[in-house]
Amino acid sequence: MRCRREVAVTTPELVERDLVLDELSDALAAASRGHGRMVLLEGDAGVGKTAVAAAVAARASSGVQRLVGSCDPLTTPQSLGPLLDMVEQSPRLASAARGTRHELFSALLRELSARQTLAIIEDVHWADAATADLLVHLGRRVTGTRALVLVTLRAQDLASDHPARIAIDGLATQRGVVRRTLEPLSVSGVARLVGGRAIDVEQLHARTGGNPFFVTEVLAAPGWAVPPTVADAVRARARRLPVAARAVLDTAAVEAASASLQHLIALGHAPADVDAALASGMLVHAAGRVGFRHELARLGVLGDLAPAARAERHRAWLRLLEHAAQHEADAARFAAHARGAADRAATVVWSRRAAAYAAGHGTHREAASHLEAALAAGDALEPAERATLLSALAAEHSLIDRRGDAVAASEAALRLRMQLGDHEATLVARAELARAKWGLGDGAVARALMAEAVAEADRLASPAMSPTTARAVAFVHAWAGYLAMLARDDAAARRWATSAVRIARAHRLDDVLVVALNALGSTMIVGGHDLAGVQRLEEARELASALGAEGAEADALVNLGSALGEVREYALAGPCLERANAFAQARDLDAAAHYVTAWLARVRFEQGHWGEAEALLTALDLEHQGSPISAIVGLTVLGGLRCRRGEPVGDALERAWQLAQRTGDLQRLWPVVAARAEAVWLLGAAAPDPSLLGDLGAALAMAEERGLEWARDELRLWLARLDAGGASCERAARRDGGTAFALALAGSHATAAEAWRALGCPYEQAEALAEAGDEASLRHALALLQQLGGVPLAARARRRLRAQGATAVPLGPRPAARTHPSGLTARQLDVLELVAAGCTDRQIAERLFLSAKTVGHHVSGILAALGVDGRTAATRLAVERAWVGDDRSAKMGNPPQAGAHAAP
Repeated sequence: MRCRREVAVTTPELVERDLVLDELSDALAAASRGHGRMVLLEGDAGVGKTAVAAAVAARASSGVQRLVGSCDPLTTPQSLGPLLDMVEQSPRLASAARGTRHELFSALLRELSARQTLAIIEDVHWADAATADLLVHLGRRVTGTRALVLVTLRAQDLASDHPARIAIDGLATQRGVVRRTLEPLSVSGVARLVGGRAIDVEQLHARTGGNPFFVTEVLAAPGWAVPPTVADAVRARARRLPVAARAVLDTAAVEAASASLQHLIALGHAPADVDAALASGMLVHAAGRVGFRHELARLGVLGDLAPAARAERHRAWLRLLEHAAQHEADAARFAAHARGAADRAATVVWSRRAAAYAAGHGTHREAASHLEAALAAGDALEPAERATLLSALAAEHSLIDRRGDAVAASEAALRLRMQLGDHEATLVARAELARAKWGLGDGAVARALMAEAVAEADRLASPAMSPTTARAVAFVHAWAGYLAMLARDDAAARRWATSAVRIARAHRLDDVLVVALNALGSTMIVGGHDLAGVQRLEEARELASALGAEGAEADALVNLGSALGEVREYALAGPCLERANAFAQARDLDAAAHYVTAWLARVRFEQGHWGEAEALLTALDLEHQGSPISAIVGLTVLGGLRCRRGEPVGDALERAWQLAQRTGDLQRLWPVVAARAEAVWLLGAAAPDPSLLGDLGAALAMAEERGLEWARDELRLWLARLDAGGASCERAARRDGGTAFALALAGSHATAAEAWRALGCPYEQAEALAEAGDEASLRHALALLQQLGGVPLAARARRRLRAQGATAVPLGPRPAARTHPSGLTARQLDVLELVAAGCTDRQIAERLFLSAKTVGHHVSGILAALGVDGRTAATRLAVERAWVGDDRSAKMGNPPQAGAHAAP
């Protein structure tokens, strides 16, 4: 079981912390009345976050339940470490310990609601992705509990893409979440600690920066000299101890978590020496556990330990812990000791087990890190084992959207399989590489690799093939069907997927069956609008769930939503996509989460919910997408949104087209070329670029060949509009379609408008009404477009109304409101107004109900659009050009001072 440090319930007097302690105590009292809170307690290392948490626990009455968990500074974080700590402290949580992550989260929430609780989660800057998800889960629901959830962290140590940073930024607008920052001590605060000692208080304050831990270490050092760093102060203090007591510190320092007294004695330390180390004050003892007073102290001692001695102590810890009762959750801890001991064989064993545990708990970043550690063990791995680990690593990289790394691992696995001469394994590895190449957007290479794999699979297939051969053949056929489905090649997808289903059912290959059913169900929906495909996809999802294959389960959910969205079954697609998004977000499945977010944006855009679509695209962060597939969908929606609003389109559609061309897949090419055509048509260009007509024609030929109705009819419509009377006109005007696009192409504009209304697409309805051309239809179209903000098409409708002699035509928005001279969107103008008012990103996020990360992206976009290098310059330019008023402070209210915080 995990060996953890506890928050002591008795602490010395804290200096300059009365205000925060009172606020936290009040929050705990409010929690008893059902008004729960989460407080994010931030501050530098050594500033006293843990001491404050301990003081709050000490102040709490005996009736308050205390649950304490912490994240450890392991090379790769332990999955759900803090929650596992709490499981050990509560019998009710222990009963749910073997459940799924969702069941664990739900059990904790019930526990926090059942009785007044102080839940402390320490050192979140070392958290894994699953713990970050736990923070989000609790933060969104804490107001309905009877708990104060106190979270300590060093926010400055969190990279912008760290899961905990993203989680914390996302909680910024939750009313039950408060952020507090502990500041260093003032000179008078340091003077209180110094007391009557003969030491220069101001010099001590200047050298230590008022850091309480540093100050106390200096005061404990001989002569009260002020060392240059905390580590130096710790070392000076440690070196005063007898050799045997110092050895206790060294042993404790290599264990990132706290140890038990029995552990230290079992490792050869005499009880008297352990007592001497405790008496020094560098180690503390609480609830049977021994640990350093602060992580800075542990690091200071560890840094003074010679490499060979450090490795030997890691080896001793590993031997001791391996013989103790083991829990799979401890695998990450054992792997850290194995790496510290340079024990390659043990590193492989424990890193593999840690990877399996992490993947099983939805922390795929950590799973990939553990697999990389195992692979780094070099000659401790046999070639076949290395190839297996490389394939597993490629799968984890794909799940977390590190597509280039997935390709590299798949290529290395294929090379090893070929060298080993294992035909079936080579066949599977080639199909895996094809899948990875597709994920990177390299469609031509993916198809060539898959064609090679299929040819070899067909050569090996026979009615009497061995189970190993059957697995390889079924795997290749399943993924060949899957890639054909993605390319919208209906015939090939059905052929290969059906073959894979047959072989997989005969040989009980459930994991392969999941892929095949996914491909078949998706093809049934998008290829023939056959909603019986929903049952195939649900079967795939249920089977994946039973196998614990979260990535495959997410794929089934995502394909269910996107396939229904593609055939415009919005009433089914929207809930499916939201369900897929919640599933992927909760399990660290970045690739699925990114793609489903892009698809949700597309569905909301087509439904006329443009503000929601824009917010989803902002959250997606299209500038830093690992997956080109998600970027294609998102950029296409972004370009279409800007185009229909009359805003500068920028290079969104061009970038999407470049990525789509690399895939060669119809489902990527069709929406982008249609959006490019719409942009040209709305701008009213005299003659479209011949290359665009060529691209439209090529995509249309593919759609006609594959019988993809929605693609075919939309592409025909745009080809007819852009090349009226041209060489493509006759082909574009074919009347064998049945979609709303085909109705418009046939000139049945009123019928098309009604079809679009029934589907729930108000912009397309307005477009059809505008094309109908009569006054009533034009006025109806104009009303819809004014609600949506469809500026260019609304201008067309007004011009046609005036040309018909209509009177009382509603005016459009003023030019200043319609198009900003620097191309800023309405949301960016809102942000700029607050920037000019002196607000920080966090304050802007709170006012506009955005995440701080999203605000940061908006600010970056504003600076780029204005061509300035900072907020001050942007403010000056905005004032000079009257984009914001001189009375902005009065309008916005005086922003709170930096560092100010609301009370819990």
